[in-house]
Amino acid sequence: MTGFLMSEKLPNLLRWGFEDITHSVRTRDMWLYLGRQDIKMKYRRSVLGPWWYTLSTGILVLTLGLLWSQVFNQPTGYYMSYFAAGIVTWTFISGFITESATSITQFEGFIKQQHTHFFQFVLRIYIRHLLILAHNFLVVAIVFLFAGPGVSFEALAAIPGLAILSLLMLMIGAPVAIFCTRFRDMPQIINNLLQVIFYLTPIIWEAKQIGRFQFVSDWNPFHAMVSIIRKPLLGELPAAWDFLMIFILIAISTLATAGLLGKYRRRIAYWL
Repeated sequence: MTGFLMSEKLPNLLRWGFEDITHSVRTRDMWLYLGRQDIKMKYRRSVLGPWWYTLSTGILVLTLGLLWSQVFNQPTGYYMSYFAAGIVTWTFISGFITESATSITQFEGFIKQQHTHFFQFVLRIYIRHLLILAHNFLVVAIVFLFAGPGVSFEALAAIPGLAILSLLMLMIGAPVAIFCTRFRDMPQIINNLLQVIFYLTPIIWEAKQIGRFQFVSDWNPFHAMVSIIRKPLLGELPAAWDFLMIFILIAISTLATAGLLGKYRRRIAYWL
């Protein structure tokens, strides 16, 4: 921390960082448009377009849901609902983090040509994955309607859960983007870590199935991220511990985002 404060005072770094964030948010017309265009360009001339996300997720949920329900000896309807909500939420989380790693480097030409606010690139990636989440959520709705517990009053809690998760993702995305711009091996490290974390997080299995090792999931922040979306959809309210863990992560990552943007905003272009 001493080295971090040597050249500038921490309050100034945070102020400059928050200025980058606020200026980026104000350019919402740009990153909203570009986020949508990214999806359109990826599937241009395609018949189904972005609905390929929905189709591929639906096939995944149907095949693996049926298979793993038998492996774990779980009721098919319940397990498919559990798995669908979990895998769709995980896809949003892991996809956003993975693309955040290259959210600055993939726009190298634009950044070198003019002064810009870097947080807007994270917002662009966020919009892209929010649209993917919206398409994938149709699969969750179909599974819950025909095979799951249906719609309950508790399901409404998934809406503020998504808002809280989105805030956390945005605050995580910027530090990931900055570190991965400076250290080019980081994207591969993050990809490998996310693969391991997937199997350590109750997505295809339930926390109660590991008995005395349940602390692995209890202290897993990714489990909390998934739970604040999945539990309400399954008719449960998320645990207070899930929210506490996420709010702590939001506080830490917000300070990290503001501090790193304030410290390195003028150097990032030279790392490209």
